[in-house]
Amino acid sequence: MNFALRLKELREKKGISQAQLAAALSIGIGSIGMWESTDRIPNSSKLIKIAEFFDTNCDYLLCRTNYSGTISNSAAPAISAEEREILALYSNLDHMGKKYVRQTLEILNGGATSVDLKKKNS
Repeated sequence: MNFALRLKELREKKGISQAQLAAALSIGIGSIGMWESTDRIPNSSKLIKIAEFFDTNCDYLLCRTNYSGTISNSAAPAISAEEREILALYSNLDHMGKKYVRQTLEILNGGATSVDLKKKNS
């Protein structure tokens, strides 16, 4: 995935048009169209505005990570910077890497699975 696809995906997920996004960011609609149809990337100040608008981070917009930096469930507890960093690293692993991390975590938790841990924390 690249920035153009990521931007279009976020815009469509939010259910807004290119014109609405342009108005929200106080930029011309031509810029949005150009960003979504080419490999052009906005300058850093506009990139930050886009990230703030979509409540995400610049690395996610630039496809450097699949971790958007947001917690979709507002009732979820806040996570530390270290936990966010670990999640970002985990999200970039392939399937086998994620499987290995999960198995390692289960061993470190005394063989407990995520289902066991949920029961314990209830």
